[in-house]
Amino acid sequence: MTTREEKKAQFQQKSSSGKLIVGAVIGIVAIAVAAYGFWNTSTSSSSHDSKTSYNVGAKVDYTGKMIAMAKLPPVSANDGKIVVPLDEVKSKSMIRTEFKSGNKTIPIMAYVAPSGQVVAAVSMCEPCESTTFTIKGKQLACNACDTRWDPDTLKGLSGGCQTYPPDQLSYTVEGNNLILDAQTVSNWKPRI
Repeated sequence: MTTREEKKAQFQQKSSSGKLIVGAVIGIVAIAVAAYGFWNTSTSSSSHDSKTSYNVGAKVDYTGKMIAMAKLPPVSANDGKIVVPLDEVKSKSMIRTEFKSGNKTIPIMAYVAPSGQVVAAVSMCEPCESTTFTIKGKQLACNACDTRWDPDTLKGLSGGCQTYPPDQLSYTVEGNNLILDAQTVSNWKPRI
């Protein structure tokens, strides 16, 4: 074999092993992308971080409106479930009730966000300790400090308590009721 043929054979060997490495890297990247896509699809949901599960079926336009909380009678637990009437939430747009657990009372709110999603949360702006809110146009506002949040995402928009929006609660829908887990609500503690 001539020197030229030896160099050509050596180059071809390197080239084929390089193709193998590139193929392996592409395969690993493809598997990683597929795994990420599967995980992201199976764990993500709407803008409310998988805590909401009901949409009223239409977007709601609160532009130019002020929606005060409609106060409902206190709720109690039955078989570990707190029942909030969904019809009240839909007809009044935003409700407030209370759940008594031992010696503490946890304020609960539920409202229809502009997206049509129903949001359930502990009704408290923790830094200022207010338990009442108003939908003012396209914003959810604390009645005490006037901190504003986006009602769909609960992302802070303005005010001093932006990082403490009402703490969302997971729920299910059974018939015409929002069902909250009584133990979860009982165990709720302020984040600050």
